Amino acid sequence: MRKVKKIFAPVLALCLALSLLAGCGGSQVKATDYVAALHKYMCSGDKDAAKKGGVSDDTIKSFEETRKSIDSFGDLVTNSLNAEYKSMLDTQLVTDFSKAFSGCLSKIQVTTTEESKNGDEVAVKVESQYIDLNTLLQDSMKKAMEGVDLSKGDEAVKTFVTNYFKSLTDSLNNYKFPDDKKSQIIVVKKSGNSWEMKDSKNDTEILAETIIKME
Repeated sequence: MRKVKKIFAPVLALCLALSLLAGCGGSQVKATDYVAALHKYMCSGDKDAAKKGGVSDDTIKSFEETRKSIDSFGDLVTNSLNAEYKSMLDTQLVTDFSKAFSGCLSKIQVTTTEESKNGDEVAVKVESQYIDLNTLLQDSMKKAMEGVDLSKGDEAVKTFVTNYFKSLTDSLNNYKFPDDKKSQIIVVKKSGNSWEMKDSKNDTEILAETIIKME
């Protein structure tokens, strides 16, 4: 029995080593999946999903400012209107609009493909659906103005502001993404079993540009 154990001991050791190696290799996050997780976090702010895609706490932290800018878009529109039409904004309208905007962002779909590879660096092509904010704002403005004469005083102005927010909210809740997609290249480099952006600050801005169109 001891002889049998002696013969098979090296074999068992080799099998164990191979299984451990296989386990390590299996935990390596693909560069394309990593960038997709970054993109998803940019759209939804879901930290847990980002971490599952190999995104580190430090990277999530570096994204926070951009995430805040995206989340505060509702406040930006509100403050812009509030500066001109003080006390005419219904709180519920603003809440509904902000919720619709966040919901629309979370529906954005992305495709990531490996464009090229150079050592530990991989260039990933991002093709993303996007919200055409400029068109959305202009169309909602036109709808809000229909049948409203702003020269007729505060009630007319209040009607316009209410119509504007309702139109924005409705458009976002039923938003049909443009047929084309916004495309960018993000370069990532290996970091342990995951990846990190080669140019964190610049690539964060580039990624944000794939989900919102302002021009």
